[in-house]
Amino acid sequence: MRISDMWAVLRQIGLLAISFIGVSAFALLVSLVVFPPPGDTSPIDTFRASETVYATSPRLIYYGRKSLRVPGERVILLGSSNVQVGFDRDAIADRLPRRAVHNLGIGDANVTEIGQIADLALASIGKSDLTGQTFVIGVWYATFIDNQSRWTGAKADSFTTDIDTERFRYGFQKPTESGLSVRISDRDADMAAIIVHPFIALEKGMRALTADLRSLFFVRPPRIDTQTRNTMVFDAGQRADALVYRAHYMKSQHLNGEQYAALEALVQRLTGKGAQVIVADLPIPAWHAEGVPYDADHRDRIAQSVARMSQLARFEYLDMRQLNDNATFYDDAHVRPKSRGPWVDALLHHIPATSDVRLTSISE
Repeated sequence: MRISDMWAVLRQIGLLAISFIGVSAFALLVSLVVFPPPGDTSPIDTFRASETVYATSPRLIYYGRKSLRVPGERVILLGSSNVQVGFDRDAIADRLPRRAVHNLGIGDANVTEIGQIADLALASIGKSDLTGQTFVIGVWYATFIDNQSRWTGAKADSFTTDIDTERFRYGFQKPTESGLSVRISDRDADMAAIIVHPFIALEKGMRALTADLRSLFFVRPPRIDTQTRNTMVFDAGQRADALVYRAHYMKSQHLNGEQYAALEALVQRLTGKGAQVIVADLPIPAWHAEGVPYDADHRDRIAQSVARMSQLARFEYLDMRQLNDNATFYDDAHVRPKSRGPWVDALLHHIPATSDVRLTSISE
């Protein structure tokens, strides 16, 4: 190839690269303007994930953690959807004006996934000393579903959680036979969020534009608004269906120790770094607890775990299970918005928590 031809090819490649960079920059700019990400100091609230560009709780948690880098004391709420619903982030923040409050609850999370979310928070905080940080871990019997049952087809060390799905979605991390291949780490998720923002914004826009069309082909229950949550009542048939669903979901008549051991390890890891940890044992309606074998099993197992964790400094166990009045729940596990006050009051009684180990109950 002649030198002049080679330079022509290189020139074309250069122009193509410049064009690609220009188009990418333009797409990024437009996406940031039309669907901006949460601000640098915006608290994380997965209950309102649908209002953000990230649309889902796992994506908001993975890509929307910039505010956790802001120095200061904070309260981080961890758990499943009953943490999202029951621990109203705004109500807690209003009464803790000197602390940043973040609700990182995620639907159907077991302890394994809660631990992943805690580690993501730690990666963003970026401090080895967690003094002044409070982690609230909301649990109930379904939090302790084992990995093999929760993550369909899971093996002992091979499964994909909702958080893993976000890690792997754009190829920044990839599981291999020899381990995890990491191109962009969890600590650098802010960089990843910028890179993929146009794709996330495009998906958000497409979902908004096709919402009506998709409703014609996919039968999905609409998001329950606050008024409905405050008024809906499960009849006998719905209660029976809920109990059948839970039995199918748990896949076993009994809990095993896998996830209780995972909880103890997580609490030990957080308290060992200086964080205050409150394990809040959350209530479910009385009819639900009485209709399944898992709640009684959970009571026995959590008592054993608490006895061991009580040896740790900066640990507290908050028993909220007496808040189990059927009338305060709109389904089999979620408290009505108008009934969240006692949940918030019970938690705030222990924040800021002391380093003393106390076994507490809301009846005290």
